[in-house]
Parts: sequence; C-alpha cells; structure tokens
Amino acid sequence: MTVGGWITMTLSLVLVWFGSFWCFWRVLTTKEEEKAPPGFGP
Repeated sequence: MTVGGWITMTLSLVLVWFGSFWCFWRVLTTKEEEKAPPGFGP
C-alpha cells in the first residue's frame, strides 16, 4: 500500500474512533433526566 493509502486509512480510523467515543461520552455524562414522549409510561 502506498503512503497516501496509509495516511487516508489512519485518518479515517481516527475520525471514526473519535466520533464513537465522543458520542458515548456525551450520552453517558449527560445530567438531564430522561423524558418519555406523551403516551408512554405510567
């Protein structure tokens, strides 16, 4: 594989990993109470 291929592959993997970890961090550290839409729940 060429150097350009390695750079492209590495950048794409880093972006996907960063996006995944950022989304998990945002979901797991939110302080808001979960709100169900009307008509759901007791």
